[in-house]
This record gives sequence, C-alpha cells and structure tokens, in this order.
Amino acid sequence: MNNLRRARAAGALLVALAALGGCAMGGKCSDPSCAHDAELTASVKSAIFADASMRAPNFIYVQTINGVVYLTGTVATGLQREQAESYARGVKGVGEVVNSITVANMGR
Repeated sequence: MNNLRRARAAGALLVALAALGGCAMGGKCSDPSCAHDAELTASVKSAIFADASMRAPNFIYVQTINGVVYLTGTVATGLQREQAESYARGVKGVGEVVNSITVANMGR
C-alpha cells in the first residue's frame, strides 16, 4: 500500500511539472491563470503553515495548476495529512485538491 501511495505521489508530481510549462519553470507567463495559480499557491501555503504543527520537520510542497492544488511531501501523522488538505480546501478559489502527501515516522 505504501508503494502505491509513493507511486501516486510521484505520478502526480510528474503530471504537475509537465503541465506547468513556462509558469513553473521560471519563465514568463502571459496567461492570467498563472497569476491566479500563484496567488492560490501563496494563500494555501499561508493557510497550512499558519498551523505551527504543520511546519518542520514536516515537508509540504504546494503547487497550483489551473485552480487545482497539488499537495506533496511528508508529514508525521495521518491527521496532519488530512489537515493540510482541509486547509487547502478552505482557501477561496481552490477548485480541487490532489493530496499526495505521505505519512512517515519522523521520530516525534
């Protein structure tokens, strides 16, 4: 089951990176959706990391493509994984959340 989750996370990340084109690769993007995606990413990060328990040693990466928020990374508990998704869904303008965060024992 863990291998399936890792494969899904890797697949979601590859799809996200492939779809980003110039926006995520540091290039200039003239499409207005790029600015909106960047705003959503910043808002989701703010919402997640406002909760001190979500910060280090947890690692959560947030990427937004066409209003869809992709969460990847590693957290210590299943509850933190669920909380990250809940925080992302609570941000105005988020259309969908793909949660590929894995749970790993981080020695807490």
